[in-house]
Amino acid sequence: MTLYEQLQLNQSGSQLYIKESPTIQEKRKRMAVYVFKVLLTVLFCVSFVTAFTHLFGAENGTAGVVVLLFLMAFRQVDFAIKPTHGAVVMLLIGLILTFVPHWAAGLSPLAAFPVHAVAILLLMVLGCHQPQFYNQATIVLSYLLLFGYDVSGPAYQQRVIGLLLGFGWTAWLLYRVHGHKQYEEGFWDLFRQFHIKTDRSRWQLGLSVTVALSLLAGELLGLPRVMWIGLAALSVIQPTKKERLWRAKNRCIGVICGVLCFSVLLYLLPPDLYGMLGILGGICVGFTAHYGQQSAFNCFGAIAIAASILGTGSAMLFRIVDTVFGVGFALCFYALFDHLCKQYVAKTAVSS
Repeated sequence: MTLYEQLQLNQSGSQLYIKESPTIQEKRKRMAVYVFKVLLTVLFCVSFVTAFTHLFGAENGTAGVVVLLFLMAFRQVDFAIKPTHGAVVMLLIGLILTFVPHWAAGLSPLAAFPVHAVAILLLMVLGCHQPQFYNQATIVLSYLLLFGYDVSGPAYQQRVIGLLLGFGWTAWLLYRVHGHKQYEEGFWDLFRQFHIKTDRSRWQLGLSVTVALSLLAGELLGLPRVMWIGLAALSVIQPTKKERLWRAKNRCIGVICGVLCFSVLLYLLPPDLYGMLGILGGICVGFTAHYGQQSAFNCFGAIAIAASILGTGSAMLFRIVDTVFGVGFALCFYALFDHLCKQYVAKTAVSS
């Protein structure tokens, strides 16, 4: 395998490639390439977001992260529809993400609920036609990030420009990388194939309602950082029950361990280095392939940002509270929702 091919592997692929090394010397070489890849990725991500904030304002770092996520994700996967149609879908997703989270952030929790539900469902139908691609981990995640880190005034105007340019770039990249692929399905097939009788459509609808309702529940209970609740719900609502339970367990354990590790580092490190904990978490994520470990290290950046608003102690506490609440709420509600949908499908099948 060439150096370029090794650099294209994800964490799991790199770790497997290292494990299969025929000799100790070869293993060391492959490990060195892996370390270089992680450091290069972190450097690129930091440089990209820094450049984005320089162009579109310091308050728009989250928008830069969203554009970066899309560029990195859709260089690897597409929408499994005709390439020209896929580029159009990307632009539509970009429009939704640019305007709807900002709109919802200005509404009351009750008024925002249907906006969240409809917007996320549209994103799921447009971009998550193939569940095995895990596109929701990029698309719906970005919706929640933009909602949770909303801006206003001139900063939002700059955000609009930055996001529209970023999604235009992503649409071009999507077509350039995947334009050679041959698909029979097109844009309208995404909607024609949506039906409550299919497992995929029930999952798309169930995820949309569950995430939107989890945000509403968090708001009504007065929990801070309700975005964290939505992210926890999003992470566990997978198409199969086995994966939902596996993710729920590892998400909760990972977040608790991540908060504990963060608190230990705060105790050991001098205050001057606290600002580096977010970057440290990002580097550690690059070296991990296990979902629970990634959940742990993702806490570092989230807590570091929230600490300036809530205080460090409260940020750590509510990272755990929001996660456990979001996971538990999502599992319970989605199980009920899926059960009712299946009953409805069974009754309609009998009556027909």
